[in-house]
Amino acid sequence: MAAVVLALALAVPSAEASVQVRASAGAEVDTNARRAVSVSAADSEVVTDGLVRVTAEVEGQVRGRGGHFLVGQFGVGAKRFVEEDTEDLLAFRAQLQGRLSLGRGWFLGARGWGRLSRIRNRRRDYELGEMTAELGWRRGPFEAAAFGGGSAFGFGIEPRFDYVGLAAGGRIGWRPVPELSLNLQGGFRLRDYSGNALVVSVPVDGDQPPRRTFCEDPEAELARGFRCTPRNRQDDEARVGASIRWVGDFLVELGYLVRVQRSTSELENVDRHRISLMATFALPARLDLGFRGGLQINDSVTLTDRAFLAEADENQNVLQFHLQRPIEGPVTAELRYALFANQFADVAAEFIRHTVYAGLIVEL
Repeated sequence: MAAVVLALALAVPSAEASVQVRASAGAEVDTNARRAVSVSAADSEVVTDGLVRVTAEVEGQVRGRGGHFLVGQFGVGAKRFVEEDTEDLLAFRAQLQGRLSLGRGWFLGARGWGRLSRIRNRRRDYELGEMTAELGWRRGPFEAAAFGGGSAFGFGIEPRFDYVGLAAGGRIGWRPVPELSLNLQGGFRLRDYSGNALVVSVPVDGDQPPRRTFCEDPEAELARGFRCTPRNRQDDEARVGASIRWVGDFLVELGYLVRVQRSTSELENVDRHRISLMATFALPARLDLGFRGGLQINDSVTLTDRAFLAEADENQNVLQFHLQRPIEGPVTAELRYALFANQFADVAAEFIRHTVYAGLIVEL
């Protein structure tokens, strides 16, 4: 990362380059170490365990005159449990984002990011990546852009959920004063899955009720007395979101996102609403208090949601507080509490998880 930033800094006239390294380590208690979806409070799969969490991140950026910039980030994290060693985790993430000014307010931007997660028992291994490019215009406090790109997802234990996707949309931003920004965005996504869609299998003799199946072997279904036609799964999703952000003596951001999904697969049509709030305040005694909250409201339950309920934090109800205080030089102490929860309205199952973490951060 440092070599890339240095090379770009030398290539771009009047460019300023910087590299930041951040590492953290600490102990954590997780009340649902196996991330089990339970049917009762006494579910034997819901266990509490302690763990050690370690992360390392490096960020490099180059900024030139006229609004040109390039920012790259790479991070790795690991979790080692005391008893539940099958839940030990190693995760990677990377992001590269840049903008090139074209003159007269026009700019060209691009962004790519990826995540990879590996767990010892392999039940939640996945990889996810996305690349987008945008053409925009900026004048004074206003900024508008149109974007397009693609994505890919792989879920090792269940390949039928693997997909490749396309995305397109636009966004508008307005900053009436330096501290305040308002944003509105909308777009459309298309996902083409590797596996079949869930379809209705109709009984041949009519004595049995219809059932749902992926119809991967129509002849085997017919031998069981059911007739089905295989169909490829394809999801369409429309998104509209808005946010307001204040950055001054404190930081507050409020957002709302609605996602309307329609699919060729049974049990995959769902409308998702998410309200999010983030805030950071400076307290006496050199303390910084951070808050993140998210309320997820779904008007239906999908088979995919059930498969990824325990892993997809962005689709759960979230409540998180963290407290930080500098200790000496680059060293900062951190205390964090988080709640992740999700209840389905039409099935007797729920997911709930509390975590408490204490550790140290070193920034260079």
